[in-house]
Amino acid sequence: MMLPDTSLSPLARLVLFLVCLAIFGSAVAGLRAFISDTPQPDPLSAPENRPELVILCDYLEFRLKMYPGFEHFIRQHFSEEWKLCQHRYSP
Repeated sequence: MMLPDTSLSPLARLVLFLVCLAIFGSAVAGLRAFISDTPQPDPLSAPENRPELVILCDYLEFRLKMYPGFEHFIRQHFSEEWKLCQHRYSP
């Protein structure tokens, strides 16, 4: 008895190839997204003697002396810079 011909038609082969290609592409895209979205280690901190940081720290300290209620604004809008300023002036 002869077995029926099980070879796929050219259209079926093309569809199968495209489905496999789509699965492979999705896997590669997912891997790329995972690698690029993974947080990298924090780069070296910028030096604390940057001229713009010195000017900003002096300005913020002046504003604090003139307007004691200004600290809330500083903490809200200049939190990272203020931490560097406090570190610069701490003993």
